[in-house]
Formats: sequence, C-alpha cells, structure tokens
Amino acid sequence: MDGAIRVLHVDDEPGFAEMTGEFLERADGQFVVETAARTAAALDALAARDYDCVVSDYDLPEQNGIEFLEAVREDYPDLPFILFTGKGSEEVASDAISAGVTDYLQKQSGTDHYELLANRIANAVGQRETERDAEDTEQQLAELAAHTHDVLWTFSADWEELLFVNDAYEDIWGRSVESLEDDPRSFLDGVHPEDRERVEAAMDELAAGEHLDVEYRVNEAEDYGRWVWARGEPVADDDGNVVRVTGFSRDVTERKARERELHDRERQYRAIFEDPNILVGLLDTDGTVRDINQTAFEYVNSDVESVTGEPFWETPWFAHSADARASVAEWVERAADGEYVEFQLDLVDGDGEPYAVEGVFRPVTDDDGDVVSIVVSDREVTDRKRRERRLRALSETTRSLLAADSREAVAETAVAATRDILGLNANAIHLYDSEQNALVPAAISDAARDIIDEPPTFRPGSSIAWRVFEDGEPLALDDVHSDADVYRPDSPVRSEIFLPLGDHGILLVGSPSPSAFDEHDIALGEVFAENVVTALEQVERTAELRVRERELSAQNERLSEFASVVSHDLRNPLNVAEGRLELARETGDDRHFEEVTAAHERMQALIDDLLALTREGSGVGDVTTIGLRSLVEDCWATVDTGNATLAGDAAASIRGDESRVRQLFENLFRNAVEHGSIDPQSASRSEDAVEHSAANPRSAAREDGGDVTVTVGLLDDGSGFYVEDDGPGVPEGDREKVFEYGYSTVDDGTGFGLNIVQQVAEAHGWTVRVTDGEAGGARFEVTGVEVVEPQSTQE
Repeated sequence: MDGAIRVLHVDDEPGFAEMTGEFLERADGQFVVETAARTAAALDALAARDYDCVVSDYDLPEQNGIEFLEAVREDYPDLPFILFTGKGSEEVASDAISAGVTDYLQKQSGTDHYELLANRIANAVGQRETERDAEDTEQQLAELAAHTHDVLWTFSADWEELLFVNDAYEDIWGRSVESLEDDPRSFLDGVHPEDRERVEAAMDELAAGEHLDVEYRVNEAEDYGRWVWARGEPVADDDGNVVRVTGFSRDVTERKARERELHDRERQYRAIFEDPNILVGLLDTDGTVRDINQTAFEYVNSDVESVTGEPFWETPWFAHSADARASVAEWVERAADGEYVEFQLDLVDGDGEPYAVEGVFRPVTDDDGDVVSIVVSDREVTDRKRRERRLRALSETTRSLLAADSREAVAETAVAATRDILGLNANAIHLYDSEQNALVPAAISDAARDIIDEPPTFRPGSSIAWRVFEDGEPLALDDVHSDADVYRPDSPVRSEIFLPLGDHGILLVGSPSPSAFDEHDIALGEVFAENVVTALEQVERTAELRVRERELSAQNERLSEFASVVSHDLRNPLNVAEGRLELARETGDDRHFEEVTAAHERMQALIDDLLALTREGSGVGDVTTIGLRSLVEDCWATVDTGNATLAGDAAASIRGDESRVRQLFENLFRNAVEHGSIDPQSASRSEDAVEHSAANPRSAAREDGGDVTVTVGLLDDGSGFYVEDDGPGVPEGDREKVFEYGYSTVDDGTGFGLNIVQQVAEAHGWTVRVTDGEAGGARFEVTGVEVVEPQSTQE
C-alpha cells in the first residue's frame, strides 16, 4: 500500500491491542495496525513482512518489553520501536534507552494518549526516513568523490587531522589513504623535495585564511613525474576563525607537458630568430675603427671612409644616445684588457626606426697572449626581442583565458590578445553551433570588421574555414583567391591564416595584402590556438558542473514543495474524509459518503498535479518541430471540454519538446473551460477567473463547459502564440498570483495547472503572461517561441 505506515502492536491483551489499533488508524489514515499477543508471533510477523514501527507493552508473557526490544534490535537495528506500557518507572525507562528504544510512552486513562502515540509513531517513522535520505545523499556524495579524477580533501586548520580524502589520492600520490589517515601531513613526503618548502608555505597561508593556488610535483614512485594543481579555501566559524581547510588537487601533468613543449618550441623559435651577422668591425685596442663591413652601413647614412680612424663609440650607430656611447667605450676597454664581452644594445637607424642588436667584443691576441686588436660583431635581434615580449605577454594572457567564464568571453579575450600581443590585427573567432551545424562569429577585431564588415556564418562545404575546421590542421594561404573553396571570390582579404580550435571552432587571421604572414606568425598562432582550446574546454567543464548544480537545486526545491503539499494540503481533504466517514458510521446517513468521495477526488487531483510537477521538473527533452494546429486539436480532444468550442487556426509550427508543450495546452484548455464556463452574473470575476485543477473530474468542464469559446492563434509580431477565452477574465490584481505554486480561488482547485504552464514555458526559455482577451476573457500569451514556417508545409 503506497503511503501507508505499517505498525505492529504487541500486547498480551488482544482487546486493548485492537482498540489501540482502531484509535491509531482513526488518528492518522496512513496507519495500518496489526497486532500480536506474544513476542514469538511478533518476531515471526517481522520476518514475514516489512513494518515501519513496532509498538510494544512492557509486561508480556514470554519476555518483557526490554527483552523483546533487544531481540528486535539484533535483526532490525534501525526499526523504530516505541515502548507503550502501563508500567512506568525510571528503571524501565533507563533500561529501554540503553537497549536502543526509539520512544517511551506510558498508557493513561482516556483516549487523548492515543493521539499522542500516533504523533510519536509518525515522528519516529519520519525521522527514520530522514536518516535514510541523509544516508542516500551521503552515498551519492561518496560516489561523486569516487568517480572524480581530482583529489578532494579536507583537513583541520592545523593540518593535523584528515577529515576527508577520496581514493584518487592513491593514484596521483602513489601512497595509500590509510597512511594519510595515520599521518595527515605525510602527503608532503610524496611532494618533490624541491617543492616542499613552497607547498608548506602555501599551507600556512591557507590555514591563516588565505586562498591556496599552487602547482608542484608529486609521486616519488614515478620519480616525481606527476604535476598537480592544488586549489584550497579556508572554512571559518561564526567568529571568523579558520576551523578547517578544503580543496582539490588536480593532475595537470599533461598540461605541464604541453607547457614544456611550448618551451621547446620557444627554443626552436630562438634558432629561427638568429639571423646572420649584420655588422663586423675591426678596432685598435684604443677603440679606433680600422674597418667595418658594408652591411653595417645599411643602418646609418655614412660610409667606411667617414668612420675609419674614429673612436668606435663616436660613430653614427651610437649618435642617438650618450648612454649607448658610454657603454660601447666601456666594452672596448674591457675587451682591450682581454675580456670576452657579450652585449645587447638598442639603437636607432638612419630613418629614426629603433632596432636591437646583440653581439660580442672579442679580443685578438698575438703569440705572446697580448691583445693586438678587437673584433666586434653583432646581429640584429629586433624581431627576436619583439617575439620574446610577445611570448611573455602570451603566457600572461593564458591566465586571462582560463579565467573566462563563457565561450564568448574566451573568444573576446583571444581576439584581443591576437591583436595586441601577436600583432595580428585583423582576426576573428567563429565558434561551432551544434543546433545550426555551423561556425558562428563570436568575436571580431575592429580591423577585421573594417575589411569584411559583418563576419559570415560558415556552413558545411561552403568555405576554406569549414574545410580546415573539419580537417583540424592549420593552414596559411598567401592568396586565398587561389583556393577553390574561397567563401567570397570578391573578398578584399588576400592572405589568411586558418587555426582550428579543436571541436570548438576556428581562429581566422586575415590581411588585404598577399603573403602578409611569415612562419613566425603561424607558429605563434598555433601555440596561442592551443591555449584557446584549453580555455574553451575548461569553460565547457565548468558549464557542465553549473548545469548539474542547478538541476540538483531545482530537484531539491521540487522535493521540498512536494513534501510541503503532502504534509499540509493533503491533510485537509484527508481530515474531511475521516470525519465524514465517522459521522456516516455513527448516523447511518449515506449522504456523508458524497463528501468522502469529493475529498478523495480532491486528493487524487493534488497527487496527479504533484506527480506532473515532480516527474517533469524544469527541463525539456528532445526539441523538435511541432505542427501547432494538429497538437492543439489533439490536446483539445483529450480534455473534458463539455460544450465549449475551440476556435482559431494556429497554422504554423514551433520548436519545442512536444510532450511538455502538450502539458501546457491541456492545462490552459482546462483552465479556460473551468473558469470561463461560470456565469459572470452569478460569480465574481475575482473568484472564478483563476487557475483550476489539471486533473479534478469534479471541476472539469463545469456546467458541461457552458458556452465558452477558446481561441488559439499566433501573436501578430510572430513572437509566439496565445490561448484566449470569452469568459469572465482575470482581474488585474490576480494576474501575477495565478501562476504561483498552489494558488487557487476555488475550493476544489489544486493550484498547480497554471504553475505547470509557467514551468513548461520557462523550461523552453519562453515567457507566459495573462492579459485581457478581445471579448473580456482571459488571454494567455506565450512569447519567445521559435515559430517556423506555416504548418501547411509540415502536414
């Protein structure tokens, strides 16, 4: 029996036991009481079927109530057990508590104590259910901890007590959970010796109330080859004192490997940056110029004759800066003393353009080791310096990317970084939209917009961009017009870099000039694209966690509402039914059974609507294209509409979850028929023009549906549809209330129908509101709906 509370009452006086059972069942209709006169029979009954509670006398023939309790506890340690006895003493009460009794109640004269006993039983059963729910929740959390790859941990504030850690610790640290339980600080033994001091400092800061964010190496068994990223937060009491610390440690070994790969690439780039020497000069030991190669003069407006015989620091290469001249004079002096002097210097060429060089002053010695001349050579490293700055800035930008909380934010940050750091001004990011099956523009730089105006949406087979997205391989074209898949043959873009972002989209860099990009631009772009992919993946993971959190929150809220209705709203009709049934028994008047039937119908309506709310929740299933006209007709046919009339012609299709949209229309139709069918001359608008039961056969189609006409149509602006009736309408002051959970102004209304309507609308991202219809009735408008082509094309 669903919802029943099964009670086993053990008392050696059968008459008293049966009477107690009758009073209990009258006090609470959920109780089903069975009796046993002996403890042996009671134990057999417990073994044969499930009970929610045992109520036992103390004085029993075979064994007393305490001994019986101990026997029950051996096999049913959690079963509520209430000692209900006329033998009251502190000794009995103490023994009962020691034996694990749930409650202790003395028999009294009169009948009031039966209601008290009923309350004690209900409370005990309820407490047991609550504990079971808590155990289920704890089990779910344990399963979550068991299935995550992160190490989840909680310690006391002084790190001396381990409060929680999951099994992922053993895999990442290579150490057992048991060893950590024995010595909570032993995880430090698994930290690389070079990292321990830094980790301990971070632990101290966390214990002092600071946030923890640190990366370090772990797992001695793997030669500390595991990298972890640890994040922690302090947990304080009401006085602000840190009482425990909690957080997670994530295996980031793969990310570190990617970073090392990036570092290796940087070294490769350095080799690319090392251009041939651009200046070679021969100096006397006092710094006088003896000869300089011709290549050097490409940077100054001078010639070799003009500089020969001049101190090197007084030549045109250093004329822009007194500091540069002083540095060169010093380096010459050190080289003349036999030192091999490496240097870097920022210069300005003859056109006023800055450039950077690095080189060496190398002393030349004779056979006796005496310095006889100085050879100076350097090479321009302007590009390398710029790229080094770009790489450093790129590393800093990666943090901003990882801090972004949405795909769009990642795209905006990446576009700005591509422009400001990589120096690739005209760029855009297109993200993949699964619903459209297309690459949709997400962010674009101003320079790119100046070239192409509005960025296009790329669809399968329509462009180079889509081809590269599918292939997953970067592509650089000196002239996009030479490629057969060019999206716009008349595009002003000539050269372009296509950088796929995994399954997420593509980064495009363009220029109106042909061959505008070199291999360094492409290499840095590829590195940056990998960082963007990492950020997008993190956003996806974060979004999935947030969706799950919202689902759990919504589920808890629905369960709370369900419990509230079950504990309150269902009690009223239940009390009515019990009272009328008792009157019928006492008076023999069968008319009381009609009220019993009405109360049962009221409870059935409440239960049906509650199940609709709790089963469906706030989500939607598969979204498809729905023919509105046929759906409306089907819904009308399934609702008891009596003599009501359906009008209008919603000749269009919409996008939605058909089963949920069906719920919306059925509840709107029931509401329209029920409140619209009441004669406005005999009932106040404020009493009737609100939501009625979605499943109450007594209220459905009042007065056979009356003459109400229900009209369904499309809104003029194409934003959705409406359902309108010509009944008394809804007073303006009640229009917000009608959607509230459980709100109804009629005696037999559940108050859930329009709440279900609002829930279905919000689950689709729609908005529903009530206003006046053309004939003064109620008009419900649903907006934000995706309305597609006329229905006639669908049917």
